[in-house]
This record gives sequence, structure tokens and C-alpha cells, in this order.
Amino acid sequence: IGIRANVGYTDEGWKGEGEKSGLSRSGWSANEGFEYWFPRPHPQIRSSNLHDLPSSSGLEPNGGGDPNNALRRPLIILGGARETMMGRGYGMYETDDSKLDPEASRSLRPFLGHVFPGKFPPGVDSGDPERPTESTSAECNEDDGVEVEWTGIMGFTKNGDPFVGRVKDANGDEVKGQYIVAGFTGHGMPRAYGCAEALASLLWRDMFRPDDSWSPPEWLPRHYLTGTF
Repeated sequence: IGIRANVGYTDEGWKGEGEKSGLSRSGWSANEGFEYWFPRPHPQIRSSNLHDLPSSSGLEPNGGGDPNNALRRPLIILGGARETMMGRGYGMYETDDSKLDPEASRSLRPFLGHVFPGKFPPGVDSGDPERPTESTSAECNEDDGVEVEWTGIMGFTKNGDPFVGRVKDANGDEVKGQYIVAGFTGHGMPRAYGCAEALASLLWRDMFRPDDSWSPPEWLPRHYLTGTF
């Protein structure tokens, strides 16, 4: 999910204290790795009149500082909650990614509000007697700060590393004209673009200069490759 924080970044001048102190730009994992989150970057936005800003803009004054300097409350990307599916094999072998899992959805929404009280909306399962403790729908609640929610199938490999390169058959022979960049084991966001860039350079070589040698980029871990170059 993407959830809007109640506070801004400290390195942009957010002046709150205690529960209203600002956020860092670090990504974290918790609950034995089941939950993980990272902040989306955004530019600092200035406005001559905060009252002209729409309520949905995510803008807040910088904790009592210059009212003409508005800081966008960051959107935090939070994933996980697979522990809610322990009785269903952690969601493994699920082939339909067109539907949200309601248990995972209910578990994610209050998570950051519990870990960082005051910095995030408490969500629907907050312990607040004025709020419902259970939801029968994964739809957004206007008070939980969630702006977007999505699901998708994660491809896992035995060693946890992706496959990048030419496809091989069961005998280990290369299949002509077939390539793969997949198997990110739930960590595609930080790795997919770089792996795709490396594969694109290999594709270009094979298509236009097949007689030339090819070397993978220095920054690409060699054990990602499906072949030796």
C-alpha cells in the first residue's frame, strides 16, 4: 500500500517534536521481515498561500516555521503481511493477482500507525473504541491515510537471486532467441531496472553485433547471470 504520513522529513526542516517529529528517508523491515517499507522521494514544494492548496495535496506547514514554505507529507510504500496467510501457505502458488487479500489488507493498514504513533494514521484496527476493530472490505478508509493499494505475484528462486540472461533448457543448453529477467523474490523494486538494463545490452549485442564479445556491467552481481561471459 501507499500510505500518507502525518509528518514531513526532518532533512527538509520539519520542526515537530515527540510523536510529531519528522521522518528520515531510511527504509526498514520489521516483524521478522514480514513487513517492509520505504519512503518515496519528492521535491520540496513552496506556496505563497497554503489556504489555496487542496486538502488532498499532502502539504503541511513546516512545523510552525515559515508559512510560505510547505512540506509535502511523504507517501510511504509498505508491503508484507504474508504472516496473515500462514494457514494458507503464505499465499504461495496463488496464480490470481487480480484480487486483494482482505486479511493482508487489514493487517497492513494500521501497521505503521502502531510502530510510529502520531506519525501515521492509526488505521482501522487501532484499539480506538470509536473505530471498528475489523473490516469486511479492503477498500480505503478515509482516516487510514492509504492512497493506493495493489497486489501482484512474486517470483521466488531457490537461492533468492534473480535470473538474468539467455534462457536455458533442462539440459542446460541455451534456447535461441529467448531471454529472461525474473525471479526477484519480492525485491524487484530496487533490482529490476538495473537487471533489465544489463539484459537490454546483451540483447542489443546479440541482435546487431553477434560477433562482438559482451561483458556485463561491473555493478551487476555475476551470480545473477544465467551464463558465463
